[in-house]
Parts: sequence; C-alpha cells; structure tokens
Amino acid sequence: MKKIILIMFIFILLNIPTVISYSNLIRYKRDKTDLSSNININNPPENVSIEGPLIGRAGTLYEYSFYCDDPEDDEVNYYIKWGTPSCPAIYGPYHSSSFAVIGFVWEKYGLYNITVKAVDVHGAESDIVTLFVTMPHFHYCNKFNLLFSKLNESTFFNIIQDVFFNG
Repeated sequence: MKKIILIMFIFILLNIPTVISYSNLIRYKRDKTDLSSNININNPPENVSIEGPLIGRAGTLYEYSFYCDDPEDDEVNYYIKWGTPSCPAIYGPYHSSSFAVIGFVWEKYGLYNITVKAVDVHGAESDIVTLFVTMPHFHYCNKFNLLFSKLNESTFFNIIQDVFFNG
C-alpha cells in the first residue's frame, strides 16, 4: 500500500508543470520589494476639536474655532453640519495644527448640534466631533449666561458666588 501511494505521489509531481522558474521568482521578489518601498501610509487627522459659544441669539453671527492635527502634516478640509437641514458645508483647505475660525448665523431659535469631520487632502477622514449649542426663544438674563459659561471653569460654590454675589 505504501508503494502505491509513493508511486502516485511521484507521478503527480512529475506531471505538475513548472510555473515558477528561477528568473520569475527573482523578478517577483524584486517587484514586491519595489512596491513595498513605494507605499505611503496616510493616517487620518487626529485631535479634532470645536470651540465657541454655547448659547446665543438667533440672527447673530457666531465664530467657532476648528482644529486638528494630521500625522503627515497634510492640509485638511472641514466638513461641517451646523444642525440645520442644509447639507454639510466644506471649508478649507487649512494647514494642519492651526485653527480655522468660521462664522455661522442660526436664523431660528432652537437647539443645534455642530458636527465636524476633518478630511486630509488624500481622503483620510477623522472621527466626527459634536458641540451642542442653543439659541433660546427668549434671551436668558446675564446671570444665567454667566452661570452657564462658568460650568467648566470652577467648582459649584465658586460659580454660585460669582453669579449671585459678584455678578
């Protein structure tokens, strides 16, 4: 039985055409090396952020700062949705690691979410970042605006003191 298997194995090996010759193997190895040395990795922009007012009045222009870092220092475009039914607007290109200051006016009262995605000039896309803003139907008193603006800056007791006793 072992002899029959060995004979069949030899028969199969002798009838397999030789596809890869030595010269083809050398050429394949050289081409593979050339291709791998020409591959450029393009990473997406990182550290995307939005800064700007969180409360405002409808009909007033507000400026927001958009920022990101691109690992390859490529220029970037910002795809921004302002929370309105319109399509996303494309702003740019801007230099990586620099602030892009862009203004917008909300025509109606309401709650809006600004979403932004940074896309480098080679098409690599960042994660989406969101900032929630409100254009209230009535304008809150100055003390409430001061309280809202200080929420991230101080402790609760310092905020209460600033708003009600120093404001």
